[in-house]
Amino acid sequence: YLPGDILAGLYQTYGARLLEKNVRAFLQAKGKVNRRIRETIKTEPHMFMAYNNGISITAKGIDYEDDDYGRESIRKIDDLQIVNGGQTTASLLFSKKTDGSDLSRIFVQAKISVVLDDAKVDEVVSNISRFSNSQNKVSDADFDANSKFHVMLQDFSRKIWTPDASSMWFYERARGQYADEKAKCTTPKSKKDFLKKYPSNQKFTKTDLAKYVNTWEQLPYYVSRGNEKNFRQFTIRLMDMHHFIPDEIFYKRLIAKAIIFKSAEKIVSAQGEHGYRANIVAYTIALLLHKTECRINLDQIWKEQNISNSLAAVLDRLSKKVRERILADAAGKNVSEWCKREKCWESVLEIEDDVSGDLDAELLTSNGRIPNMFDDAELTDEQQSQIDRVKAVSGDKWKEISSWGKQTDRLTAWQRSFAFSIGKQMSMGKTPTAKQAKFAAQILDLVAKAGFKIISENKRIIINSQY
Repeated sequence: YLPGDILAGLYQTYGARLLEKNVRAFLQAKGKVNRRIRETIKTEPHMFMAYNNGISITAKGIDYEDDDYGRESIRKIDDLQIVNGGQTTASLLFSKKTDGSDLSRIFVQAKISVVLDDAKVDEVVSNISRFSNSQNKVSDADFDANSKFHVMLQDFSRKIWTPDASSMWFYERARGQYADEKAKCTTPKSKKDFLKKYPSNQKFTKTDLAKYVNTWEQLPYYVSRGNEKNFRQFTIRLMDMHHFIPDEIFYKRLIAKAIIFKSAEKIVSAQGEHGYRANIVAYTIALLLHKTECRINLDQIWKEQNISNSLAAVLDRLSKKVRERILADAAGKNVSEWCKREKCWESVLEIEDDVSGDLDAELLTSNGRIPNMFDDAELTDEQQSQIDRVKAVSGDKWKEISSWGKQTDRLTAWQRSFAFSIGKQMSMGKTPTAKQAKFAAQILDLVAKAGFKIISENKRIIINSQY
């Protein structure tokens, strides 16, 4: 292993010549990895060797000598080239010059390959670069595999049978678990038994879990940002719920959400339209939940291990409207990027479709609505303020807002429908969720700015401070 000061000095003296055969130039400290390298140099220099993968070096030759204690040390390296680890090397100098970091406590492990055949140097260097940079990526989701939440879900998935006792769902807490377990089956019969117990279509991963939950929370724009970013958002919210412990009921309802999601994927695929399936599925289910006030009977879906024909028909119809709206709004721009924006969700909410009429027979009552995973999360001051503000307006006044919005054309169709729905909740004495309160507060801001006087039941005028 090499002293950090020596590596930084080499880079300062020779610059890019030291990295001529490296596959990448220095990426500065803008990337996540380089920022973490720099942070370790600044705050935990003694742990640098433990955290860092080290560097790969090629050389034409090495000379050694013994120090005063008889230990062999490197005296000279001929034609030294860093072929993997250029970011580490450059970060050391960058941190020393920019942050004034002391590199005296930093050591970097090095693998030095002496290539004696000049004719093979380029080939060897190319292979080292390619193989060193093409190892299996460890994703952020992989690092959360051992949290209590995920361990408990795995335990449930290994002991809870489907209602007909024919199979189980397999929660892949750590990447590759399913394949590993199947590989342990050394006979055709044991493999057949494994697949019968854990069918491949009943396997789901941590990133799948995050998709199901965030879609149910009506956050399709998070889901559209990709597995890793969506999982990160899920994890951040989960960390804020220190008290949350999954139980068997939560697990079974999670599986019901998975069944809805997988069913929607099949429905959208069967339509014959190619592209954007992941976005359309997330937005379609979120829209369904918005229009039904999350009154889908998850317990019944778990029991049946399937969705009803009525729900399948609604998902088919809604998904076609969602596709049409998303493509129209993108107007030739990048559709996937548009779906990552909250404004896309606001637009999708304007889709008119009375789904409750088709699903009345199977929807839960408002009082029997199954709470969302994050409903009980600790509210921020802003969220609580929005909830209080919405509750201060009577149910009748909310219905007036809906009518006024239609007469004046100041509110879109979904805003009018949402205001009327909030009015029904207030008349029943229900408390809106933080998400509902956010949309409702935006409507109050809009109508107040347009001149509509919002009077609470105690005759106090509700005015948003920014106006």
